[in-house]
Amino acid sequence: MSRRRVKGISQAIAGEEQRKAPLAGAWIAGVALLLGLVGYLIYALVPSEDRSTGYRPGVERPANSDQQPSPAVSGALAAQAPASQAGSALRLPTEASPFSTEEMQQKLLRAVEDAVQQYPQDASVLHIGAMTYAELLQTDRAGELFAASLAIDPTQTAVAVAYAEMLQQAGDLQKCADVLRKAGEQGVETAERLALLGEIYSQQGELELAQEVLSRGVGLFPQHGLMRLELAQVQVQLDEFELAIENAQAAIDQGQDVRAAYLAKSTALLKLGKRDEALEVRRKIPRMEKHVTADDAKYQSSFREFAHHTYTLLAVVSASQENVRQAEELLMQAIALKPSSERSLVALADILRRNGRLQDALLVLQRLVEVHPENSLNFTNAANLAIQLGDIERAGSFLKEATQHDSSGRSQYILARFLLGAGEARGAAEQAALAADRLGDFDSYAVWVVALRAAGDEAQAVAITLKARELFPGDPRLARLLE
Repeated sequence: MSRRRVKGISQAIAGEEQRKAPLAGAWIAGVALLLGLVGYLIYALVPSEDRSTGYRPGVERPANSDQQPSPAVSGALAAQAPASQAGSALRLPTEASPFSTEEMQQKLLRAVEDAVQQYPQDASVLHIGAMTYAELLQTDRAGELFAASLAIDPTQTAVAVAYAEMLQQAGDLQKCADVLRKAGEQGVETAERLALLGEIYSQQGELELAQEVLSRGVGLFPQHGLMRLELAQVQVQLDEFELAIENAQAAIDQGQDVRAAYLAKSTALLKLGKRDEALEVRRKIPRMEKHVTADDAKYQSSFREFAHHTYTLLAVVSASQENVRQAEELLMQAIALKPSSERSLVALADILRRNGRLQDALLVLQRLVEVHPENSLNFTNAANLAIQLGDIERAGSFLKEATQHDSSGRSQYILARFLLGAGEARGAAEQAALAADRLGDFDSYAVWVVALRAAGDEAQAVAITLKARELFPGDPRLARLLE
């Protein structure tokens, strides 16, 4: 029996969000409107494309700005909405909703099957569906979807590996090997493919071939602990005990399946006649965890995370197809399972913002800064939306709070520019000084100088200008700063 189980969707489809539609990537640091308050002088001194943004959101609301959430969303979890949401059409849950594992499984399968029927030519949707059916041990349907996804895009090595893992669990080793070999012909090599192929060859009794594949894998991916472990186990069977001990220890050092690695190492030591050393290694073998069943809290927690992530990925697909209402409903399902999910909340805020529902988007960002204050970009995005809504005071509050959670200097730099544009020159100078100290870049010094001049402190402005000239002698923007 393989040590693997079909991996959680969060690992197996890690790249799909970026490939499909990076919901938050384009605007995650969108502060163009905020920075626009600063005025022409700052823009003359620093690059027109601020380092903290690659996106400049539009000011006008789109034609569908009066779009309302679907009935399923507007009524969902209303009883759990905090008082701060009064006046908003959106209701965000504050606590994870209870669920029956069996009911949740059926509900998730319906959502997945709907997506498969709706987007039958989308390889990533078929992959998501395959992973979900595989997770629930419905291998026939999972196999159909894996094969269909690979038929559309055979270069998806991660999909091939997931498919092969399921086939291995089902005992179809020959088909498993065929899938992995075909994936290897696509020119995209991964450690996971080589490790699994080596394991399959070992299970088929092809030990020399297994060692060849795994040795190649260790050469390409020396830090891959599972590869080291499987190679050690093969080498024990081939009586190459010294090499087995070396690879088993490497697997232990890399934290990979420590129990199996200790067993391989101790077996090799016994074969070499080093009984005392072998017994010492055996004493370090950890006890096996008890089998987890569907009724266990650990499994329920794991499946909750799996379902949450699946709903989020399906929402990404729907958003990429401009099916906004469906994307919103799927994200609300995800958030109901995990109300503090940064991934789902950011995605929902972006969908709402892009469809002109700025008040609702700001509500979501308010939740984000409450549950994830460690990410200063959440504060920046909230401030940006507040400015678009004309609430400058609230925008300033967001940016000031961001500086309490960010020691890098970036939040201080953004706040300095905001304060300067709002006419608070002295406060801007203080924040710019902090940014210059932490970031040590020309932009921060430039804002510092402009703020000092605006505050009437010309002597200090000259001193900082001279320091900037000393630190950045070749910067072409110095000439303007020295005027």
